[in-house]
Amino acid sequence: MAPQSLSDIPDVPTYRAIASDTVVSTSLGDGTALLDLRNNQYFSLADVGTIIWQSLQAPRTLDEIVDDVLAVYEVDRTDCIQDVDVLLSELMGADLVEISPPPHQ
Repeated sequence: MAPQSLSDIPDVPTYRAIASDTVVSTSLGDGTALLDLRNNQYFSLADVGTIIWQSLQAPRTLDEIVDDVLAVYEVDRTDCIQDVDVLLSELMGADLVEISPPPHQ
């Protein structure tokens, strides 16, 4: 069974997340609109969520995603990790993001 949140994954920093190929997205002002083609459900992301979603267009580790956010926003790294963790867990719970172990495992 696929993990439904980051807390379900051992050794989170080494795992990679990527946007599901069943989700299409488009820019909408400062945010992003997502459509899950499996169930025609819409989602919206604000500015930080958009940066995370853009990062997820290729397989990325949690640290790489956090680095992408920190390149745009001056926030505490620990707070950023927690915020990215929350959004990734929500996206995983909605099956919008896929998680895979590192290539060498």
